[in-house]
Amino acid sequence: MKTIFKVAKTELLTLFYSPIAWFLLVVFLVQCGVIYFGRINNIAMMQELSGAMVTGNSRLTESIFLSQRGLFSTVMQNLYLYIPLLTMSLISRETSSGTIKLLYSSPISVREIILGKFISMMVYSLLLVGIIGIFVVSGMFHIQNPESGMLLSSLLGFYLLLCAYAAIGLFMSCLTTYQVVAAICTFIMIGALSYIGTLWQGIAFIRELTYFLAMNGRTQNMLMGLITTKDIIYFILIVYIFLGLSIYKLRDGMESKPAIVRAGRYFMVVASALLIGYISSIPALVGYYDMTNNQTRTLTPQVQKVLAKLGDEPLEVTAYNNLLGKNWFLGSPEAYNENLARWEQYLRFKSNIKLKTVLYYDSAGDNPMIKAMYPGKTIKEVAEQYAKNMDLDMKMFKTPAEMSKIMDLKPEQNRYVMQLKWKGRTTMLRVFEDPEVWPGETEVAAAIQRLQEAKLPNIAFVTGDLERDINKMGDRDYRGLTNLSIFRNSFVNQGFDVCVLSLETQDIPASVSTVVLADPRLSLRPNTLAKLQKYIDNGGNLLIAAEPGKQAILNPLLQQFGVQLMNGTVIQRSAEDAPDLVIPDVSKFATTFSKILAKRVAEGRKVYMPGAAGLSYRNDGQFVVRPLLMSTDTLTWNRMLPLGEDMTNSSAAITPSPDQGVSSKRTTNPGTAKVRSAAVTSTGQAGGLDAETQKRSDALRVAIAAISGGPGTPEEKQQKMQELMAKVRKAAEARLTPEMKKSRDSIAAEMTKILNGPGTMDEKQLKIKEMVAKAQATKPTAITAAEPVKSAISKPVTQIVAVANVASSGSAPEEDRTAAGTVAYSPKDGDTKGPFTTALSLTRNINGKEQRIVVTGDADFLSNTELGRPRSVNFLFNTAVFSWLNYSKFPIDTFRPEAEDKRINLTKDQVNRLRIIYIWILPSIIFAFGAILLIRRKRK
Repeated sequence: MKTIFKVAKTELLTLFYSPIAWFLLVVFLVQCGVIYFGRINNIAMMQELSGAMVTGNSRLTESIFLSQRGLFSTVMQNLYLYIPLLTMSLISRETSSGTIKLLYSSPISVREIILGKFISMMVYSLLLVGIIGIFVVSGMFHIQNPESGMLLSSLLGFYLLLCAYAAIGLFMSCLTTYQVVAAICTFIMIGALSYIGTLWQGIAFIRELTYFLAMNGRTQNMLMGLITTKDIIYFILIVYIFLGLSIYKLRDGMESKPAIVRAGRYFMVVASALLIGYISSIPALVGYYDMTNNQTRTLTPQVQKVLAKLGDEPLEVTAYNNLLGKNWFLGSPEAYNENLARWEQYLRFKSNIKLKTVLYYDSAGDNPMIKAMYPGKTIKEVAEQYAKNMDLDMKMFKTPAEMSKIMDLKPEQNRYVMQLKWKGRTTMLRVFEDPEVWPGETEVAAAIQRLQEAKLPNIAFVTGDLERDINKMGDRDYRGLTNLSIFRNSFVNQGFDVCVLSLETQDIPASVSTVVLADPRLSLRPNTLAKLQKYIDNGGNLLIAAEPGKQAILNPLLQQFGVQLMNGTVIQRSAEDAPDLVIPDVSKFATTFSKILAKRVAEGRKVYMPGAAGLSYRNDGQFVVRPLLMSTDTLTWNRMLPLGEDMTNSSAAITPSPDQGVSSKRTTNPGTAKVRSAAVTSTGQAGGLDAETQKRSDALRVAIAAISGGPGTPEEKQQKMQELMAKVRKAAEARLTPEMKKSRDSIAAEMTKILNGPGTMDEKQLKIKEMVAKAQATKPTAITAAEPVKSAISKPVTQIVAVANVASSGSAPEEDRTAAGTVAYSPKDGDTKGPFTTALSLTRNINGKEQRIVVTGDADFLSNTELGRPRSVNFLFNTAVFSWLNYSKFPIDTFRPEAEDKRINLTKDQVNRLRIIYIWILPSIIFAFGAILLIRRKRK
């Protein structure tokens, strides 16, 4: 052993008495400094620009050190340029100068020579690790709450890679007397080992060998904080192979052995390494150690429990891969090892997961362009063309007829799908049309738990009375939430079963865990009500999603719970959104349904409810009532009158009015503008109206409210409203004298003439204003306008929005355009201020279990449109509610604590000062020290 260290010491002295060692240290330090401070500088700049709220920075340790442009990743990509320059002279220098013969004749063995020189490279590699370690230690101080364990495991991976490169360079130096040739051969060998894993992946036996030998990606686990025994053993085996080959290569120069003996030695070295590597890669024998702060490279505890319940029985995963499908690449023969890597985190806890792939061809729902691309060709002809282009044998693929005997994949649109089988039970696991594509922990665990559950959560959506549809992608429908198979977060991919149920012709099956009654637009029939009542009395869980105007339909059913839909619509004042868009707060009780929901709510995310009715309730009955969503007390009120269409137009910009109302200021197209002689705000108050006119206006409001809150279907109410408006227009017309009608028609004709005439819009408005003022000085004319509006009760109905200047008033008010379209709080119309409950839960113990019911004053928050609203938590809230209704069986809880390394402790000025120290001063010190040492050596 002493001899080995003497050889190593001699080699190190020789190395540092040459400029190359010092040059590489300086260059490596500068490169690390440039990369590190480039990343730190960008983050410091963002941090100073954003102030205390830095929303773009998270996982800074990973971003600075381990991302694609991070320190470790960038340095490792260029590492092959350093090592060959160091190793090229280790043996070739000895052979070219003839000193190798002296070594042969000395009492030093070949093994000691090789090991000594390799140890010298290990020591030099430690210096490179020390240099990058300077930045790692600096990062631990510069980053708040850094991932220290991840950084340490990265240093280990970096050092093992250096040692492997050194062993390769040492062997290449044994092959030639030319140092440059040795360096080039080292480049080639490192490149070959980096890319050999992509070769012959379609051949079952060979792909195992080539994938094992591949060096590319071997440090990835360690860079991300996960140390595995198979990765460490891999690097040890690479060193073993090339050191063994180096020893036998030098012995061949000393001994005269037959070629077959020499070849046998080399073969035994490689074969023994491959055998050890194969054994070390068996899933049951692999050891893992997660060094991340929150165990982010390990399955969450809940998923581990799901896997543990599988016991010793194997889990079979059969992937069905369509040659003509868009996701063919996921299950192609070349992707076998990639698939194995995707399942590795599950194999860690369940080693007997068996993976299998069935290849077939058929029409693919996710690739509809095939027919257009290959007109006139059959599916078989198209498949043959595909196979020919990809050098595949058609014998590998099953025909559509053969596949139909194995499994009917038409419901899955012949997309890439996996079937999980355990103890004879099966379920499907899908891939998705999003950037991740592959199912995550939640989806895999949900599929596995479905195999274990004797009774799966089955959510039944009532149909038959124009309820929301779970099979349509319309704006108001529910398919995205419930059964859109290509959507990762849809219920069918989270463990739930969903179905539709017509209670007029079907009973509620015992397998149903939750019934959903979503916005019925027709009155519930007696048979439907009876079956719902029986289900409720038996303790069934229920969700009722209502809408404003459905009081007559749903209040009789809700009465037994002590809950009622309030008349009217909840209004929320906003500078941007429609008046009836309510953004309630999520209650603390609701946040207990889901950790991720609680996290998002804490970040300020909200639930959006377009058009919601308030819920009144009492808490003195048999049910315990808890609010889930509550509107704010300062911004909301309950409006009794229906909203006008011009007050709910989504293109309108809403701003607070002086009377705390919500004013809709709309931009009017000059080419289509219509000018009214007078206008009244949506408060219903027209300035200057006499007592008689005001009385008629109040009577009209009462009549509208009576129709709105009265019995009847939306269609019947709409008809009544139209009849009322016709009577109002007729009465207004009857009060006009012939002279008034003539004056009105004259004014209207004059307005039309002005609008169609020359001049700018401002000039036209001025002319109209002068004309109106002139008309007001004489006998005014009555103008009554009726416009369609969006009622809170139903779809378009008719409501008077402008009544002014009747003959009996004696005077006419000035037109007030700033008030047009205003939605204002009006106590005399029955409006009441918030807060209001818009969703609540009810619980009681019955038949030995807790019955759970949820009632909401809005049904749109579950719809396809609202799930896609930016920065909302609608989807998380919806999923959490159904999880609560099903006693948290699904979705599987895969929540992880958020990374805490969100900020750095440096300002931009401090970064600039440190940059000078690390990139200029430290390299200069090393350069000066090396120069002095070399000069003194030369003098001696």
